[in-house]
Amino acid sequence: MRHDDGRKLDHKTLEAIRVRAVQRVMDGESPE
Repeated sequence: MRHDDGRKLDHKTLEAIRVRAVQRVMDGESPE
């Protein structure tokens, strides 16, 4: 996924992805 693809997503989608990533880190997974 290219960085500029993020601009095509709406704010709500970006927020959902970020929240999910944070949850994964809090669960002890690697952010990568």
